[in-house]
Amino acid sequence: MSALAPLQPNPAARAGMAPSPADAPMPLRRGLSRNKPLFAISFLALAGLGLAIVAGLPERYRATAQLVFQDRSSGFGGSALLLDRGAIETEAAIVASRDLALRAVESLRLIDDPAFNPALQPSASFAFGAWLRDHVLAPLGVAPSSGSGRASQGSAVIAPPPAVLAERAVDAYLDRLSVSPADNARIVAVDFTAADPDLAAAAANRTAGLYVEDRVAQRAAAARRADEWLGGRLERLREEAAAAQQRLDAYRRETGMLEIGGGSIYRDQLTQVNAQLVAARGSRTEAEARAAQARRLIGQGSNTGTNTGGGLETAAAVLNADLVRELRLQEAALQRRIAELRVEYRDDHPRLQEALSESEGLRRTIAGEVEKIGIGLANEVEVARARERALQQEVDRLQVLVDDRNDALLSLRALEGDLRSRTQLYEVMLARFNEAKLQDERLVGPEARVISAAVPPAEPLFPGKAVLAVLAVLVAAVLAAGIAMLRERLRKGYGSVRQVERSTGLPVLGALPALSRASLRGMQPHELALDDPAAAYAEAVRGLRTGLLLAAAGDRPVRTLLVTSSIAGEGKTATAVSLAALAAKAGRKVLLIDADLRDPGIGPALYFPHERGLATYLAGAASAEAVTEFHLACGIYFIPAGPAGDDPSALLSAPAMQTLLQQKAGEFDLVVIDSPPVLPVSDALILSRLVDATLYVVAAESVRRDAVRAGLQALRQAGAAVAGTVLTRLDPRRQPPEDAARYAYAAPASGQTAIEERRRIAG
Repeated sequence: MSALAPLQPNPAARAGMAPSPADAPMPLRRGLSRNKPLFAISFLALAGLGLAIVAGLPERYRATAQLVFQDRSSGFGGSALLLDRGAIETEAAIVASRDLALRAVESLRLIDDPAFNPALQPSASFAFGAWLRDHVLAPLGVAPSSGSGRASQGSAVIAPPPAVLAERAVDAYLDRLSVSPADNARIVAVDFTAADPDLAAAAANRTAGLYVEDRVAQRAAAARRADEWLGGRLERLREEAAAAQQRLDAYRRETGMLEIGGGSIYRDQLTQVNAQLVAARGSRTEAEARAAQARRLIGQGSNTGTNTGGGLETAAAVLNADLVRELRLQEAALQRRIAELRVEYRDDHPRLQEALSESEGLRRTIAGEVEKIGIGLANEVEVARARERALQQEVDRLQVLVDDRNDALLSLRALEGDLRSRTQLYEVMLARFNEAKLQDERLVGPEARVISAAVPPAEPLFPGKAVLAVLAVLVAAVLAAGIAMLRERLRKGYGSVRQVERSTGLPVLGALPALSRASLRGMQPHELALDDPAAAYAEAVRGLRTGLLLAAAGDRPVRTLLVTSSIAGEGKTATAVSLAALAAKAGRKVLLIDADLRDPGIGPALYFPHERGLATYLAGAASAEAVTEFHLACGIYFIPAGPAGDDPSALLSAPAMQTLLQQKAGEFDLVVIDSPPVLPVSDALILSRLVDATLYVVAAESVRRDAVRAGLQALRQAGAAVAGTVLTRLDPRRQPPEDAARYAYAAPASGQTAIEERRRIAG
């Protein structure tokens, strides 16, 4: 019967459950093209709302004051306190402390500012009520103005305690305050953000000023405490030094040790006597040596038999004596004269004898002097020994005295050391006290000062309305696109040819545009196609007819065509009538059969009553020729449904139906059967086995995709030969440009390609 292979849908359609590629989200461009009105309305509404919100945003101004920190003395010792990153951050935390914020709030009287006191801010409901009262009810005289209402609200609301209000104001103040140290500088920025630029500058300056004042006050208080402590300490040290001096003086008077910082008088005397004793011992040794030499020389003279001292005359003591030296010189001169007299005179000459006698007397005088020197040397030894003994006795006496005073000397040194340490401590503390009096800034902690006072900003920090307006428009566009895509995602029906082909695996042989009442102008769709051949609908029906012809190219042409759908209301009757009418206009002999015995549609479409028809023929009450009519305007033959019995399925499954189709297929070029939908009843499944091909109608947007797949699955199980699908009620304005053009010109080619692929798979 059929030149077409049985339906072979894709695996997703055969499973009936797994989503097909057509169910995946569409590309953004296609989704927006299919939902242009929704996108435009959503974009305008969201953009308008966003721009209104941006316009109504309160402005925020930020003012900045800067503090600089310097290294300073760590105390009265004068050592420098070097600031590191941690110290700067600690000071920044102090600037942002609650205590300082509370003082700033009280100083600026921010507790009375509604921006910092939530209790002074009207609630949203109260604000709306006041607006409603002032603008609606008060003009009508129904309610008083909001002035009395505000008073009544103020009397009804119990204000929080002042401490709670202060804490809330401090919280709001700290939320607007930002204190941040610089990265590579000893600078801390104090930022404050407020709706009023003057308040922002005043708050930043007040916070920085309070911090500096606090540090100055701390320095002054610390200086006072240091003065009090040092004054008392200095007085105690002075008293202790005076007492130590008194103890030292008393001990010196008691012990007789009046020297300062050296040994005692006895120790000095002992040192001197020891030195004298050493010198005396040396003198005694020298005297003994000279005396011993004199005795030795005297002994030598005795051995030679001389009585003049002999060898003593050669002693150093004798030779060094002035008198002996003078006598020796006289003796030498006398000897020279005697020698001269011996030459001149004989030995008995008186002058020679006088000279000899004078020489003898001179020798005796020299001998006497030498003897005196020897006796003097002996006496000198005795004197040296006596002196040595006396000095030794004095040393022994002084040593005893020194030993007796050692304990006293140790005590004296201890008292001197105590006095010295107390005096030094007193002098150091006195110097530091004087330094503290001159330099009050030597307080532990960094020095800070304001280097840049805040000024009221000319431009708001937030919002940047131009930027926010652009962002609002962009966000509105994104949200509108999201709404459009969400709507597209929520669609249960098919919106394009590609979706149908991907979901069903069948070619779309035609795409019929949706027809509005204005476009129909009171006509039926087939009448519009006949009346205006250039209309888009007529062109689409001709494209569908061409697709059917190409679907059977190379085989026996389709003579019997069943038109069905998933559910009622998808336009299968209008499609069947339009297809038959345009085929007849093209010169073909066409028969249109209304096989929808339960809800006939061809009779009303052709304005023909159905007192008799197919049901009458199948029941055996009339012949086929008797129930066949001709529609002059359309040029087609048709068999209306006729009155249905109790069991239409039994009538359609009777052998008479198959006989009728075989007979009419021989008489007509094309027999088009309008059948009931597939899912509600089984009539279409019965008829699909009796025809050459089945055309499956899918209404765009309205029919669910799972319903289409279920209907095609039922046809597959019944063994129907489905030539393809036709998409009806399609809105070209919601299609991408390439798809809209394709519906007019490319649909047949698409159908031919798909049919050839299906034939290749089926063999």
